[in-house]
Amino acid sequence: MNFQNIEYFLAVVKYNNFTKAAQSLYISQQSLSENIRRLEEEIGTPLLNRGRTLSLTPAGECFVSGGRKILSTQDKMLREISIVSNTVRSKIVLGVEPFDMPPFLPEALGNFTQKYPEYEISVNPPYSREKADLTFHCGAAEKGMETIPLINKDPFSVVFSRVLGEHIFGAEWAEKEKTLIETQSLEGMEKLPFLLLYTDKHLHPSAEELFQNVGFTPIEAFKSEDASLLAALCTSGTGAFLGPADYCKRKFGTLLDGSAGTLTCYPLKDIDGIDFSLTYPKGKHLNQAEKRFVEELRSLITG
Repeated sequence: MNFQNIEYFLAVVKYNNFTKAAQSLYISQQSLSENIRRLEEEIGTPLLNRGRTLSLTPAGECFVSGGRKILSTQDKMLREISIVSNTVRSKIVLGVEPFDMPPFLPEALGNFTQKYPEYEISVNPPYSREKADLTFHCGAAEKGMETIPLINKDPFSVVFSRVLGEHIFGAEWAEKEKTLIETQSLEGMEKLPFLLLYTDKHLHPSAEELFQNVGFTPIEAFKSEDASLLAALCTSGTGAFLGPADYCKRKFGTLLDGSAGTLTCYPLKDIDGIDFSLTYPKGKHLNQAEKRFVEELRSLITG
């Protein structure tokens, strides 16, 4: 019998709600439902009455008590094994994808290691061959992956210096900026040079969708698979940087401070907002270290 499915079932009993139970377990509601059904199939009888409200069947009531004893025994066994085998430390390997290391990650790592020194944590660079336990992902997750939402529907934005805008558009810049702010669209900005993020030698899917929607091929100021390099080039005035609003806000910081800043950020409606999440393979059981790291991230992001 799968220990994980027992934990999932007891979470549903605790919250009496599939959605809340799934959130507490950092999995999707669909995955939770599928695992509970597998457990019921293995036992050979329903454990839950599903309707307007959830309730336990007689078999479910019996299983709650037995399931708690099984997990308690498992926990005791694993703690004893960790002591005798000297494996008290838990290691987390984090992966990062195209929009490089999230700007809030260094602070999260500092907070986490200070609070939980018994855990070891490392970060893989983009395209590392080492398998990551949790991967930062911007956009829709691949099939077969669970997602832990961090930021939902973050608007796509464009960042560049007003000096660049004035240089490119001359006397038209004031009117161009007004239109950009009012429409939140890159339409009419064909002359603006862009810093383009590439993944596997292709334009990042979100940027590609954006330019298809506005109907023009961007002028390439520079292209790279390194978002940090593109952000640095944006700061130097080389071109316009595209990215999720929260990423831009954290990446450029005080450089975006109103009229005093050297850069300005314009939200765009040319494409839907981008989801930012942690992903991991379906079926993987998050250990205590990983769960605590997720909690630390969410606390930092939500403030």
